[in-house]
Amino acid sequence: MRKLILIIIVLAGGYVGYRFFTGKSLSVDAMKEDLSSAAEEAGPGEYAKAELEWQKGRYEDAIRLYEAALDEAEGDIRANCLRRIGNCYKRLYDKTKDKAKAKKAIEYYNKVIEEFPDDRFTGQVRNERDKLKMLM
Repeated sequence: MRKLILIIIVLAGGYVGYRFFTGKSLSVDAMKEDLSSAAEEAGPGEYAKAELEWQKGRYEDAIRLYEAALDEAEGDIRANCLRRIGNCYKRLYDKTKDKAKAKKAIEYYNKVIEEFPDDRFTGQVRNERDKLKMLM
């Protein structure tokens, strides 16, 4: 895990350095645009597409793509798909107050808790689930 964090820091530093020395904008919007275009170029994978839809706030489309990605997803990617689906349903509930959306969020949060009890996000998922349960 520490190696991964170090790699991310080095890559981020290289990216910022590249943008600085080439005179490109260092604004957050410019960097988001680069990341979005990189994800689009990453390939036709449903997971990559779902992440783009998540970033854009297109939660119904993201749910459909994350669910398609679940067929082959394993480990951290599977945990992230399940968590994101739950988060999408929660955001849809927040917009519409449709309790069916809250129930779906709880369903996916329960899957994360059951399948990945030691995941670093499981505590956060449990808290979100419990908040939604109190609204039901």
